[in-house]
Amino acid sequence: MKSKFLLFLLPVLGWVSCEKYGGPRGPKLYVLDSYISLFVDSDGVYAEARSGFYVDEENKLISAGADAVHADKVYSAGDGILFQITLGRTGISDDKFDPRRELYLQTIDEIGDHGYNKEVYDFVKPVAASAIIVPVKTLRITADKAYDATHPAGTNLADYFTVFYDDAYSFVQNGYQPLAGTYDRVTKDDVPHFFRKSPLAGVDLSQKPYIGDLLYCHLTTNPAAADTFTFTISVTFANDETYTSTTKPVNLNAE
Repeated sequence: MKSKFLLFLLPVLGWVSCEKYGGPRGPKLYVLDSYISLFVDSDGVYAEARSGFYVDEENKLISAGADAVHADKVYSAGDGILFQITLGRTGISDDKFDPRRELYLQTIDEIGDHGYNKEVYDFVKPVAASAIIVPVKTLRITADKAYDATHPAGTNLADYFTVFYDDAYSFVQNGYQPLAGTYDRVTKDDVPHFFRKSPLAGVDLSQKPYIGDLLYCHLTTNPAAADTFTFTISVTFANDETYTSTTKPVNLNAE
């Protein structure tokens, strides 16, 4: 009876060991040589209007708690209204089955992104950071109605937005050290993402290579009159491909 119990116990102990130390049934240890694990192609854009975005006292971007805007609520710029913009759709990675793997490896070599050596436990190989492979040439935000006397419907509203963009390239060039004057956003794997802040009207994103594929455009000014607005985000990449995305209606208070 004792021998049968031991035979039963050994597989159980083996399973527990696998779970704890990263065996086939548990999370595995991955060592990420490169910070940028994924490049994203210039083949789309998706924008979502959200509320509750803010920067805390430690200069960390708090976007995880941001909620999608609701049709039955009225918002103002002080409610942390932002457009969360995802650039591109198709990834280019180090995966051996990726048909463009050589492009990934070539770009990583050109950037010099070797030696990050981040240890991460996960069930699948994680993505430390993702970056667009083609720079953004222009980013326009327009509304379907007049925002104020100087911004009729369809006018670029860049003057009323601040953009936060993930400066992945500069982090690599800085030897994987924190970037001064940036805002940190930590992921579940404690992988740092350093976002730069700039007035949307004053930044030339075409001169920012390999930024992250996620942008936050934060509304800073209320409209002249309360109304319900639908916003369109238009992104043109350096290869002159243009994509647009329209938000759900947003109810805004007057200034």
